[in-house]
Amino acid sequence: MYSKILTLMVLASNAIFVGGLVMVAAAVVPAFRTVPAQVYIWMHQVLDRYIERYMPFTAGFTILTGLGLAFLQPGTWPRVLVLAGVLFTATVSAISQFGNVPLNKRVHAWNPEAPPPPGEIARLLASWRRLHLVRTGSSILALLSFVGATLVR
Repeated sequence: MYSKILTLMVLASNAIFVGGLVMVAAAVVPAFRTVPAQVYIWMHQVLDRYIERYMPFTAGFTILTGLGLAFLQPGTWPRVLVLAGVLFTATVSAISQFGNVPLNKRVHAWNPEAPPPPGEIARLLASWRRLHLVRTGSSILALLSFVGATLVR
């Protein structure tokens, strides 16, 4: 019974997490690239405040419930797949903390009314986008691992 409840919790939290990352990759980043510098800086600063309210929580919740689920999983393959999902989710967190968050802090230090040179903005946005695509890919692999563990059980 606990295994089923944890499975539902892991799948739900990870799906919300993945959905947020995919939405940013598919809609927010392209929007960032098309608006004037002042608007980009303002959008990034505002969106980051709201995104930071739930993304770290959903990642941490997925990791903790995933570890609990791995402990309760019957069989080797389901356990390996759950642990892979946990590892992929932890990878997203590491990329976020050591890559995207420092770049976000740089954007937060900018004044939208007096933006830095366009080249600096373009370089930062390109780096942020690359890191975001890697973490989005890792989150998708996590979801596939968790679903795979459920199917092979």
